Amino acid sequence: MHRQHAEEVRGALRSVMTARVDELLARAYPPNSLLGVVVGRTGGSGSGCPTITAGVERGLVIDRGRFELRLDGVPLFLGNSNEFRVVERLARLPLEFVSLGSLIEAVWGGKEPSRNTLQQVMSNLRRAFRDRGFKRLTIDGKQNGYYRLVLAD
Repeated sequence: MHRQHAEEVRGALRSVMTARVDELLARAYPPNSLLGVVVGRTGGSGSGCPTITAGVERGLVIDRGRFELRLDGVPLFLGNSNEFRVVERLARLPLEFVSLGSLIEAVWGGKEPSRNTLQQVMSNLRRAFRDRGFKRLTIDGKQNGYYRLVLAD
């Protein structure tokens, strides 16, 4: 059943891509559409974080169009996930602690996740940062439910 569904999705994507080849070449599709997620799309970060267009990117860039973050030009794809939304929310106020309630509202739309889910998301992010070599980027947490994103110099 899963294979049949996967083949149906591939067939639908193949049809759309064939019918809209000009749009694909011009990248004239919404970045958050299924096609945008599958194909990927370049563009501005959309997060208010500066992007350097000439030379090497410096610092942290949150790219909503690609569901990735880049640290000094090195990409880390997180996908359209809770992990991406957590980083996006924490990056709005770097170095400032964000309350658990604010994170829950931004990431889960106010529907409180289990404590295990929240801990798993934070653990996934820390592991992804470590595995990608982002030694300067960490998530700091207080015991009373506050988190912050720290980018060391």
